[in-house]
Formats: sequence, C-alpha cells, structure tokens
Amino acid sequence: MNIQELGIVNEIFVTSRPDGNSIIVGGTLLTTPNEDSNKWTRVLSHRAGQILWYRLTLLLFPERASEVTARVSTAPLRPTGSLPSVTTHVEVAAAQDDTYHIKGTAGDDRWIVTVNGMEIRRMWAALDVALYPAGWEGGERDTSRLPKPRQSYQ
Repeated sequence: MNIQELGIVNEIFVTSRPDGNSIIVGGTLLTTPNEDSNKWTRVLSHRAGQILWYRLTLLLFPERASEVTARVSTAPLRPTGSLPSVTTHVEVAAAQDDTYHIKGTAGDDRWIVTVNGMEIRRMWAALDVALYPAGWEGGERDTSRLPKPRQSYQ
C-alpha cells in the first residue's frame, strides 16, 4: 500500500460533481514555509464525503452532533473497483494543536493531509452545502442569512 503524507492544506474547497455520485475536495498544499505551494484535489465517493462530514460534525460540534446527524440521509455503499482513484473511505483525527489529520483510501493508495481549525470548519460548511443542498431534512435550505448575489448591470 502506498501512503502519501501530503502536509498542510489551506484554502479548502468542496464541490459536488454534476452526476451527484462524487465530491471533489481540494485546496492549497503547503509542505514547508520555504517551498512553493501546490494545488491539491481528491475525488471522494458520495459516501466518503458523507463519512467525512459526519466525522467532522462529531469533532467540531459534539454537543449538537446527535441531533444534526439524525436528520440526514446516507448514501449506499457502491462498488468502485473500476475507479481506483476515487477515495472510498476517510478517517479524521483531532490533534492537540487545533489541527486535524484526514486520511483517505483510494484503491491501494492512502493519503494524509493536515488541516488547521479554521480551515476544517470551512471544509465542514462546504461539505454541508455540497452534500445537502436542500438542507438536512430534504426541504428547502434557508438562505436568508447568506449574502445576496450581486446584480450585474449592463
């Protein structure tokens, strides 16, 4: 098994692929302060995205996790033998220095990234929107507190 320890990720983004079967996560990978940064992306199965969201919910919001996670539906486990580059399993561990280690498995390969506390909260929020665009209960998402889109005048 090949294990890649990739370092610290900043500027996290999450998006859902149009087919809805997978999630793309990524950001800027910083290995050391003196090195140039690299872009980092991984494709996660929908279920792996849900596992990541669930684990982050437990770590970031332990007092409300049982209430929140009970409201969401889960995706069935689908075989991905023909897609060895798709991450099918993730684990998250909190470190004592307000960082989080995310480990993913894609076929025979494993990857590990470290994310700081602020970025992990951004990741959770982006996963929440990508996985549950209609809200946790499948209804219409309340967007009243989100910034309004800018109007373009031509």
